[in-house]
Amino acid sequence: MKSLLILLTSAVALPGFLALNRPTAQPDLKNGERISKAVCQRCHGVQGNPQRPRTPRIAAQHEEYFLAQWHNYKTRARQHKRMNALADSLSEQDVKDLAAYFNRQKQDKAWESKQADRFAAGEKLFTRGDASRNLIACAVCHGPDGTGVGRLEIANIRWQSPEYFQHVMKDFRKLPSDLPAVPLSMKIVASALTDEEIMALSEYVGALPDAAAARH
Repeated sequence: MKSLLILLTSAVALPGFLALNRPTAQPDLKNGERISKAVCQRCHGVQGNPQRPRTPRIAAQHEEYFLAQWHNYKTRARQHKRMNALADSLSEQDVKDLAAYFNRQKQDKAWESKQADRFAAGEKLFTRGDASRNLIACAVCHGPDGTGVGRLEIANIRWQSPEYFQHVMKDFRKLPSDLPAVPLSMKIVASALTDEEIMALSEYVGALPDAAAARH
């Protein structure tokens, strides 16, 4: 299942909209696991760790972000044949159970960085941005560890594969700025980055946990 942008959209929404996408206090994790085995595992794996690098990891993703993106699929703000059909087939409670289940799963290990120079360039962009171009650092929204902020529907992007990261960032460039599922901030950032800079960021994001551990 090819998913578009599910892990990299840092949403800035109205409080009322955020309230609609808050998880329930008592999710049924068994039901979430059942649904994952029935409809998600083929592409994302039962625990949200796919084998194909072009498919996003959704293990440990924030429930609020997951629910917001599911809402986008259901309302067709995001177009994807398979995901639109799934959004229509599950109840609101089923989706909340699924979001809670994936949120509690452990991510696979980080991707190994193979190019030190590219990794260093990605680290600089991620942590400091580029003031000369008014380019904001990724860490400002997604945090220094890339895990995002659930209550603001900012995605956990840590440990994403370099291939998927590059694919998504290049998609941001092409999407219309008035599309509800695409925050303007992400389109501005992606449009300002060169292909080489996107590759550098993907190298850093994919190996970020190991890099953080090495500095402490």
